[in-house]
Amino acid sequence: MRVSVVDHPAEMARIEDLWRQLEEADPPSVTGTFCFLSSWCRQRLGRDRLQILLFHQGASCVGLAPLMIAQRRMGPLRVPTALYLSRNGYVPGPRLLAEPGARRAVAEALTDYLLEGSRPWKAVRLSNIEPGGALDEAIGRRLTDGARINFGPDEGSATIELPETWQALLARFRRDRRKTLRNKTRRLDRELGHEIITVRDPAEIPVALEACFDISERSWQGQAGTGIASDAASRAFYHDVMAAHGRQGRARIQLLRAGGRPVAFEISLAHRDTHYALKTGYDEALREYGPGVIVEAAAFRAALEAGDRRVELFHPASQAKLSWGAASTPYRRATLFTGSLSGRLLQLARSGRRRALTSLRHEA
Repeated sequence: MRVSVVDHPAEMARIEDLWRQLEEADPPSVTGTFCFLSSWCRQRLGRDRLQILLFHQGASCVGLAPLMIAQRRMGPLRVPTALYLSRNGYVPGPRLLAEPGARRAVAEALTDYLLEGSRPWKAVRLSNIEPGGALDEAIGRRLTDGARINFGPDEGSATIELPETWQALLARFRRDRRKTLRNKTRRLDRELGHEIITVRDPAEIPVALEACFDISERSWQGQAGTGIASDAASRAFYHDVMAAHGRQGRARIQLLRAGGRPVAFEISLAHRDTHYALKTGYDEALREYGPGVIVEAAAFRAALEAGDRRVELFHPASQAKLSWGAASTPYRRATLFTGSLSGRLLQLARSGRRRALTSLRHEA
């Protein structure tokens, strides 16, 4: 199988049709689509290097792996590492795409390609690996053959399967979650008054996003420097990705207003009957009123009323997310080390295994 590389963002436009065809054949989550990742590359790639791998059988392209090369810390070292596009850490997120009849061959070709010692990376980190899938099996076979791989479970994602009615969804919430939602909503309404605003109109989304940024700066994420308004590139990304999906009618923002001003938000995307909750935040000064709980519940209800069949809350599948009646979907992750001497030394530093050192001494 032949492999070609797209390594510059300006070249992504020429593979858009191909990428979208593979999405139809092997649907990814919204965070693995061309629409989402092209926005990410335009605004967030920065010093990282694009490395989209295309897999060809004869005259046809039958697979695609959306990767980038970034400096990542391994122990005391910063190492050139290949990983899936985007540093947002979404699980599920970007992953290998392939035609149904070629998935196993593409997964085998990707694994071999990544492990070769002549690549511009020394290590590879892959997440979003579906247990029992083609890539899971391909990596497992290399591990059995003695390849330099650390392989194990990843954090699961939390997914809510939506019933037909809001009352049925409420019944699925854990009892303490229902009680908290009811009591917090009543107290907020009694003391400050509140309203929920759902924004879908593309012309209104930029203004709503600025309200989200303002709330984020007053949230615990903003205080820690990790909020969506923490830097210009993050702000630009959310404007870009929401505009791109808004033109297709798939961008949503839920705003909770209390005391006459916005105090909580959820930014989400709709894709293939699924509501993807990208980011939520609330004003830390109003924590006692539970604004985060209230705005999330409102977003779930809006998704149900829009006809979505599930809500994706991403990883980790925390107890707070599971209390909404979500189930945990398992994934696996792998760290692969190339066949170069430096790749082997990195595995030694990573694993601390004496047998790796012994093997190096014998080969020397």
